[in-house]
Amino acid sequence: MKHATRPTWIVLFLLSIAIPIAQAAGQMNIGDREVHGGLIVVLDPSDESQLADLQAQGPFLVHGLVRERKTVTILRKKLVDVGRSSRVTVDLWDGRKIPLVDSTANVIVSRGKGISDEMKRVLAPYGIAMTEKKEKLWEKPWPAGMDQWTHYLHSPDNNAVAHDTVIGPPRHLQWHAGPKWSRHHDHMSSISAMVSAGGKVFYILDEGARSSILLPPVWKLVARDAFNGVVLWKRDIGKWNETLWPLKSGPANLPRRLAARGNTVYAPLGFDVPISALDAGTGKALRTYENTKGAEEIILIDDMLLVVVNDAVLSADVENVAVDEGAGFFSDSRVTKYPFGRKLWYQVQSDQWLKSKRTIRAFRADSGEPVWKKASRVVPLTLAADTDRVYFHDGEKIVALHRTDGQDVWQTENLPIRRIESWFAPTLVVHQDTVLFAGGEAVPHSSQGWRGGSGVDALTAFEAETGKKRWTGQHPFCGYQSPEDLMVIDGLVWAANIAKGDGDGVFQGRNLLTGKIEKELVPTLKAYWFHHRCHRAKATDKYFLTSRTGIETIDTKTGQWTINHWVRGGCLYGIMPANGLIYTPPHPCSCYGQAKLFGFNALAAESPSRKVSEVAQKAERLEKGPAYGEQIAGKLGPTDWPTYRRDAARSGHTMAQLPTALKQRKSIQVGLGSRTTPPVAADGVLLVAAIDEHVVYAFDAASGQRLWEYIVGGRVDSPPTIYNGRVLFGSANGYVYCLRLKDG
Repeated sequence: MKHATRPTWIVLFLLSIAIPIAQAAGQMNIGDREVHGGLIVVLDPSDESQLADLQAQGPFLVHGLVRERKTVTILRKKLVDVGRSSRVTVDLWDGRKIPLVDSTANVIVSRGKGISDEMKRVLAPYGIAMTEKKEKLWEKPWPAGMDQWTHYLHSPDNNAVAHDTVIGPPRHLQWHAGPKWSRHHDHMSSISAMVSAGGKVFYILDEGARSSILLPPVWKLVARDAFNGVVLWKRDIGKWNETLWPLKSGPANLPRRLAARGNTVYAPLGFDVPISALDAGTGKALRTYENTKGAEEIILIDDMLLVVVNDAVLSADVENVAVDEGAGFFSDSRVTKYPFGRKLWYQVQSDQWLKSKRTIRAFRADSGEPVWKKASRVVPLTLAADTDRVYFHDGEKIVALHRTDGQDVWQTENLPIRRIESWFAPTLVVHQDTVLFAGGEAVPHSSQGWRGGSGVDALTAFEAETGKKRWTGQHPFCGYQSPEDLMVIDGLVWAANIAKGDGDGVFQGRNLLTGKIEKELVPTLKAYWFHHRCHRAKATDKYFLTSRTGIETIDTKTGQWTINHWVRGGCLYGIMPANGLIYTPPHPCSCYGQAKLFGFNALAAESPSRKVSEVAQKAERLEKGPAYGEQIAGKLGPTDWPTYRRDAARSGHTMAQLPTALKQRKSIQVGLGSRTTPPVAADGVLLVAAIDEHVVYAFDAASGQRLWEYIVGGRVDSPPTIYNGRVLFGSANGYVYCLRLKDG
């Protein structure tokens, strides 16, 4: 039995998301549906075999809920014995409230035939309720108010606005995962790209060691379930952008090398390999697209895949690209070898970059069949498309092509841009029958290449069908070391002076057809910080999502600012609003370190079903074990090590005298070889936790003989603490435990 304090908030459910994951994905067939991974909840499981067998069918976490404490203890022990406790957990259930947050489970297994409202609440969109015999009882439809995020800037029109009415100021944690930190604040951002489709999140991350940026990168394309964060699969990525790229960002077009739609993900698995189409559920390669080695940007429009290819990479081995200011990849002289030339991109003037040759290649997305190609200079991030046409800036003007055959439709007059820098690129948005362009040409530059001063850009609008200019207006300084913001919501074109801390923060909404300012939203509070985070803002139809401090949610109707100091996105990419949630990837940022969350987080808006009820708030959370109330004695000696780094000051220091020559006296096998916490020892007892197996072990400190073990329902990722004959520790299942040291 345990002596524990249990949170009243039923919404807490983190499970063991940060555990090792198999690289190959399996699947479970339920009627006509294939489920490739995620979270399975089993109500009243028959035995441990049922739980283990379900988990074995793919990259699943399985959570069993039983109604008797004795059964919890028995099942946990059996799962440890068969080596399944890292991915299968068991907890006590009252038979009514399922202890998960809304929209979390991919599968619920029930002995009954009916579907309760509680099961419907807990199931994620596309989630399935089934019987023990895998008969489908009900499938949760995709909510009408939720949107996906299939491209870096939401969709092929580059309008970074999610049509998601569920997203709001973050108030609840949907899920949390690792890594806790990215690799380095002063070098290449560890997160390159992220998109979401079909209830899954896909991202490109450097999983290399964070102890030193000089250690090799380990780039991965990762798929997680969007609603519970369970890792579904990973694919290795070969040569990617240089990790010693200076100042924490990377080329502004890196996030454009990933797109997803339905059951397919599109990405190059390295700079020097073609674009691959991957199965979203398994990561299995479906096809590649010929002559796309050196792909820099991807967009999907209807049945067509459009790819911007750097011909310099296509025509030569990537490590031997000519050292040419027009090659498109440049390096820092501080690094001995880059695979992309010898000059830093942001030190190269626009006219030099514009010597580079690109080709836009169009393919049938579902077959890989080439449709057309167009050789041209293509300014980064300006490729966009609608049903009829493809648009881009060629360094001098905007060009429109027929989407079906790539033939020229129209070109604008000369339309200047500022020089191309590592983190900066112009912004081109297509909305309805209007093409919008902000080139950043009017803002003065400081000696460091930053966009200092209070100047403004020109913002120009054109008819999408003819290329005729509609209007020109001012575009405020809104992108700090990032592409600038330009968002269209309800027929208004929005941007704000938010890049620097002294910007006024006023959002201006211009009429899409006339350019006339129809609405201004003045900040309702002071949100000063020395500059916006190094990524562009995004939005939903209801909120602008900026990052001057943490994440600000600004009501698009009233202008009300809500600051969330404790959460922010990573440099280069930023955040992703999708699936009714706000996703914040891992970051290495030292800015605003007083309050922010770390790791990978999915955050939900406030909702009645997530609130802690008054009944739960008043309920007794203390569960008393059989040793509760006993007089328990214990002692701490001067050479004991009773807690992490020995004491509350975390001094890591002891007065113990050690011999000059050490030799091994005993080797202790802990669990099945999983990760372990650092050990602690006091009063003759040594304790260590097997993190992923959810077990705390006690050994005789002198002989190494095992004294007892205690199994809980989630990860124990920190060492226990010994105090007055007691053992204190917490678990990811939401409990704090107190055990008797002598027998557990």
